[in-house]
Amino acid sequence: MFLVKLPFRILSLTVLALLIVIRVASLLVTGISSLVTNLIGMTAVLAAAGIWMFQLGRDHDAYMMMMLAFGLFLILAPKAADWIVDKATTLIAKITFLITV
Repeated sequence: MFLVKLPFRILSLTVLALLIVIRVASLLVTGISSLVTNLIGMTAVLAAAGIWMFQLGRDHDAYMMMMLAFGLFLILAPKAADWIVDKATTLIAKITFLITV
């Protein structure tokens, strides 16, 4: 039975190493960039609100929608990265359990 599980354990070790690298890299990127993206995103949302309220510019509707979409993307991007990190952590735990059993 040990020889049957050995190739799967070796394969899961490589996947585990890859997931750990992805988790560490995404934690670093998320930690560093979430503050910056939230600030830029809120600036874009406030600019869209200013364009809408004060009707600045010629194509104020286009500017408003573009800035609003850009701002919301920048605000939600760190949340999506956190979700990816959580899923990678869950996979790391499952693979570690598979290797040790």
